[in-house]
Amino acid sequence: AARGLQLDDARENANVRDAIEGFDVESRKSKDLAEREARLESECFVAWKKAREGSDFPGYAPILQDMFALKREVAATTRPDVCATGEPYDGALDAFERGMTASRLD
Repeated sequence: AARGLQLDDARENANVRDAIEGFDVESRKSKDLAEREARLESECFVAWKKAREGSDFPGYAPILQDMFALKREVAATTRPDVCATGEPYDGALDAFERGMTASRLD
């Protein structure tokens, strides 16, 4: 049960647990970080679309590097316990596959 809420269905309990965890993770972002992430995601998508249309993937590399740097910052902020392992990719992986680590992928 999540924060004292106990439902009869195990799946409902899991959904509530995941929703609360998602809220907790997202609320760790500052307003500035959330705004930078939203802005860069939008800019990166537009740049990717343009690069794809023009087959100019080297031109896409700088904004992609900016995105990787920002996502490392987001992971360190929202999942500090996971990122404490010293592997920056673990925090990003955890956002999509709870408990997955880079070492398990190798």
